[in-house]
Amino acid sequence: MSLLAGGKNLTLTTVLRTDSGTYQCEARNGSQSQLSNQQNITVNYGPDPFTIKLDIKKANRKVEEVLRGSDVTFSVNIESYPAPNYTWTVPYNIGQPITTSTFSISRIAREHSGTYTCVVSNPATQMTQTDTVEIQVLEHLTPPSIEVSSDFLVESETGPPVTLTCRTNYMDLSVRWLLEGQPLQPSERLVLSADKRTLSIYRLQRSDTGPYQCLVWDNFGEAQSNSVHLDIYYGPDQANISSSTQDMPGPVLEAALGSNLTLYCQADAHPSPQYHWTSRNRTFATNQLVFEALTWEDAGEYTCMATNPQTGKSNSTSVVLRLWSSSQDLSAGAIVGIVVGVLVGIFTILFMLNFFGFVG
Repeated sequence: MSLLAGGKNLTLTTVLRTDSGTYQCEARNGSQSQLSNQQNITVNYGPDPFTIKLDIKKANRKVEEVLRGSDVTFSVNIESYPAPNYTWTVPYNIGQPITTSTFSISRIAREHSGTYTCVVSNPATQMTQTDTVEIQVLEHLTPPSIEVSSDFLVESETGPPVTLTCRTNYMDLSVRWLLEGQPLQPSERLVLSADKRTLSIYRLQRSDTGPYQCLVWDNFGEAQSNSVHLDIYYGPDQANISSSTQDMPGPVLEAALGSNLTLYCQADAHPSPQYHWTSRNRTFATNQLVFEALTWEDAGEYTCMATNPQTGKSNSTSVVLRLWSSSQDLSAGAIVGIVVGVLVGIFTILFMLNFFGFVG
């Protein structure tokens, strides 16, 4: 600033935005003075150069990487007077032009990738400033999860289907299912929904345990869920009895009197079934019966029942135990008695022959 003509003229050689304000001059003559009216000066300026800012961790780069599904805000902070006009150019279709200094995109998607340009203009100064930023939407997908319709599964030919649902936050993805690590092949029992996000298993079988996985994918990437195994209750199937001495070709088992014998009962089921033996109104809560030195009282019919509390099913089978004895099983006294009896008989016959003269 400079004063000319005896201080009557104030000259601003280079006008700055800080020169805006209220000006007055004061005239003095000896001890008298008088103040002029106020004169307001407004300096129009800007817009200044600026940088588009994003509310993400990486900042002030011309190429910004944004994770798909994120919420992103674009903003411009600029010095200008009067307030400037904003015009945004974006790489996707919008209904109304964006004319504010800030705008946001919720759940950014791959179609939002591209160049964003903001033009700021000041009609008073006829000046404009421009900045651009390149957005790359990363297609890193978070793994989906599998939700099973029930945690109590029982093998059934008539029960309702079991459904497995592939849960993911992304709506515009394709879904594939894997069974035991291989692409699942739909069938009459394995049915996929139209969007393939739900797998229904009809007439559940014990072999349907899995493991199952679902995979979400598009042209930019894929993500796979953890494996899910189905815990399927079944059985018991037909109960079978075997013995420690011989195979069981039929419902009758023969054993020697006084020998040792163990009877085993087995039935396929999940979880393992409970076993009960019954004979002559006696019950034994075990899967095997152990006999030491069989007696005649051990002979008879034995029934084994296998029960699965989870399925509510039972299965039973029976065997008849027959005992037999041999001379080797006789006591020493019995053997002596037999020998004595034979000898007495022989001597009696010889005496009779001698008595009647048949022996010389």
